[in-house]
Amino acid sequence: NGTTYRFKVRAVNAVGPGAYSATSNAVAPFAPTAPGAPTIGTASAGIGNATVSWSAPSSTGGSALTGYVVTPYISGVAQAPRSFFSTATAQTITSLANGTTYTFRVAATNAVGTGAQSAESNAVTPAPVLPGAPTIGTAVAGEGSATVSWTVPASDGGSPITGYVVVPYIGYYPLAPQTFSSPATTQVLTGLTNGTTYRFKVRAVNVVGPGAFSTASNAVTPTA
Repeated sequence: NGTTYRFKVRAVNAVGPGAYSATSNAVAPFAPTAPGAPTIGTASAGIGNATVSWSAPSSTGGSALTGYVVTPYISGVAQAPRSFFSTATAQTITSLANGTTYTFRVAATNAVGTGAQSAESNAVTPAPVLPGAPTIGTAVAGEGSATVSWTVPASDGGSPITGYVVVPYIGYYPLAPQTFSSPATTQVLTGLTNGTTYRFKVRAVNVVGPGAFSTASNAVTPTA
């Protein structure tokens, strides 16, 4: 290892070896090293587990990859690593604490050993809970309608917000909710009665269900 070589080749038949080829390019054998760091992908939460994905490192260290080591972190503190003797670049990390938020780093292994860790993944919380309450914005009246806006809740409950439920109120009396299967934070509510005054409350929805209501919006009166 570390010595530079070139090569010539000659063919052999029943008579014997023939003429040499020209000289090859120069190469220097080297001892394999630990692989480089994988590129982290995404983590998604399950119940008591999380599925983590990544991309293989750009350098195998000169030796074939034999697996990966995934290390969970809680608030930056490393937990017990999980070893996978497989070159698959997505794995499910089990035996996680529900309700606890984790991030993950991944390292590749080859015959030499374990290489550098990837960057940290996004944070996930196994067994997601209901999202928090949105912060109500402004309601603007239209004809038989109102446009209501809000800001996303401080907590999505550990699962992405998939939509919102907006409930119109006449005084303190709630009307039929209107559901929007979109994470957009401005929506138009239709089917309102002109000349009637409304307020609105909003709740976010994730995979678990709808969370807490926002406070009531300002009052608006749709008009023809």
